[in-house]
Amino acid sequence: MAIVYTVYHSGFGHTKLQAEAVHRGAGLVAGIQANLRTTEEASANLDELDAADAIIFGCPTYMGNMSAERLPGQAPRH
Repeated sequence: MAIVYTVYHSGFGHTKLQAEAVHRGAGLVAGIQANLRTTEEASANLDELDAADAIIFGCPTYMGNMSAERLPGQAPRH
């Protein structure tokens, strides 16, 4: 069975809805074990991602760039 992770960051919930739809779709494919994680959950469980056969990433864009979520303990950007 192939393991697929959908990992997302969502600022206002829109990307979360898209990630949930992708996750549901992947789960309908025979032979796929679909998993859904936020970026925070995924960074706390990197071994899970390392064992995955595929990782689908989703994030919103701001001013033409990917969003950047600051994780606990991470230094602020300047």
